[in-house]
Amino acid sequence: CRETVKATNPSFGYLDSVLAAHQNAPGGDVGGQLTRQQALRDEVKAMLRALGAPSSNPAPEQIEAYQKYRAAGFDAAGIALIAGRVASRGSHSIDELDRALTRCVELKLFTEAEISQYLARQQAARQQTSQVLTACGLDRAPTAGDAQMLGDWLGFSSMELILFAARCAVGTQLPMRYIDRLLRNWRDAGISDPEAAARAHANRTGRTAAPAPALQYEQRTYREGELDELFVDFGNEAGGGKP
Repeated sequence: CRETVKATNPSFGYLDSVLAAHQNAPGGDVGGQLTRQQALRDEVKAMLRALGAPSSNPAPEQIEAYQKYRAAGFDAAGIALIAGRVASRGSHSIDELDRALTRCVELKLFTEAEISQYLARQQAARQQTSQVLTACGLDRAPTAGDAQMLGDWLGFSSMELILFAARCAVGTQLPMRYIDRLLRNWRDAGISDPEAAARAHANRTGRTAAPAPALQYEQRTYREGELDELFVDFGNEAGGGKP
């Protein structure tokens, strides 16, 4: 069970109000309290800078939002990482950051390390999905459905076999469905390598697969964050995807 970070002393007013609140407290550690408050304000400023929002004087509601994120279990670096990704899409509001972090909670991603590893997996998924589309002759950006199909195929086929099936699908009316049918047929027949698949495909159809596209998929480039909504949903849930 993840231990949540407990927010302490949620009042972050001016120095005189802080001193007034503690001047009569027996044994009160005013210096320590001020240090903790300043440390938290610095973390909030870092979040706002990453978000591309004014950060010189955090508003009470921004501090409150940050405390909520920390209490949920996020570390400071993880919050800043997601804030930066939200900002990369042109959004600089706490509301959008809140949506993105809510998505992280659903995915059980709380630390910078967890979020970074997840994003790395999504980058690999984007690249693999683009490879499949190019190999089967589709000149378009991947969709969430494409990514889901590829994820299903990788559960029982190698990427090498998937790319071979994609080349077999060149020229068909619905290439992705054709790939799906080939892979499932080969799985049921116990075929797991491209050489055996090539023989089975040639025997059944009299056709050979299209030549490999010579890594042409690398020619397609995407702007930072362009496809993230299909795979990550950080800051923009319109794409609805999940790895």
